[in-house]
Amino acid sequence: MKTNPIQGDALFKILPLDNQHVAPLRDVTPDAIKEAAHLTVSWPNRHREQIKLTTVMNFIVNRLGMSGGMADFQFRHAGELRKFMDKHGLNVRADLIRTDPRMAFVSLQPRQVGDALFLSRRPLPDRIFTGHDINWFELNNRYFGRNGWTKHPAYGGNFTLPFDVVMREVAAARAKNPGAGSEVFDAAVAACEFSVTAGASNMLGDQLCAYPSQDEKSFKFVPQLYQPQDVAPQDFQRHQEQIRDVVRFFRAWIWQNTAGWVQVLPYNDYLIFLKGADGRYDFLLPGFRDENFAQVSFDSPTDGEQEPRAKDDRHYQRWLYFLYDGWLEQEKHHAEMTFYADGGVARKHPGTEDNLRRHLISRGAYKPPQKRPL
Repeated sequence: MKTNPIQGDALFKILPLDNQHVAPLRDVTPDAIKEAAHLTVSWPNRHREQIKLTTVMNFIVNRLGMSGGMADFQFRHAGELRKFMDKHGLNVRADLIRTDPRMAFVSLQPRQVGDALFLSRRPLPDRIFTGHDINWFELNNRYFGRNGWTKHPAYGGNFTLPFDVVMREVAAARAKNPGAGSEVFDAAVAACEFSVTAGASNMLGDQLCAYPSQDEKSFKFVPQLYQPQDVAPQDFQRHQEQIRDVVRFFRAWIWQNTAGWVQVLPYNDYLIFLKGADGRYDFLLPGFRDENFAQVSFDSPTDGEQEPRAKDDRHYQRWLYFLYDGWLEQEKHHAEMTFYADGGVARKHPGTEDNLRRHLISRGAYKPPQKRPL
């Protein structure tokens, strides 16, 4: 079997061309576009038509918001695009979005960030907190080590602390010693790791975004919390408020940090750069996919070789990957809200992916293949 050429390379982002071809793009340089085109053309798939190198290169150039094909892009890259990158100190290509998922309290994917920036219709933020250079391992140790917050009377059984209590004790510690104040704050975040992840680790709200004139008390918070019909409204409301308090002081914690943030630098309507420290940069285009060739099998059996359920699954997966062009994280959020609003309970939840599929069918976005009469 041929080795996957992009397996394990975090710098690649995947652009779907049609319902068979994908282009793995490493950077926004002429060489990177040529590399993506060669990988697209050469990747084996016995069920797709051949595609020309020029077709792939022109497609990528167009997705970068430029016309004129590869020759024009090379001219632009050597001129205005290179000047833009030099002006902003974008020197070293890096993955500034994904962190180690085993340790990170905030764990984002490129598509999450890209969909929110390109499809949410919100103003572009100046900065986004991705946590890419936060030492999450050290913060985890604050929980497993001696952490006074876990013994605090206000510490909830669901890993929560009240905002006012945390901020009051942090301020008191800082008044005595700034370093001690930071330690108290770090420990509070570490003690509430699970609630931070549940409440803050998404791009649905703007708890991870910084805007030019934003009032820190008024950022939009969208928790991924859903009320089952067998949970009393007052209990759900209390839990939601507890998570909101955690997100508020987590927001205050990231706001005081310079690490973890990336600058958002739009080049045009289709290409956005993210800038980290030391000249590192990442980039986003509309329509990126997070999956690589190893996770999405393009060399699937023909329809005649598949069982009916497998054929239906394959039809849906291909549609979702290549043809769905919406804000996926928000779509999943709406699917969960709809499930519970319609009387769903946790023990009967079909799973996030199956629930999304049912939601897309119910609202008419996805049309399953019609069954042939027997």
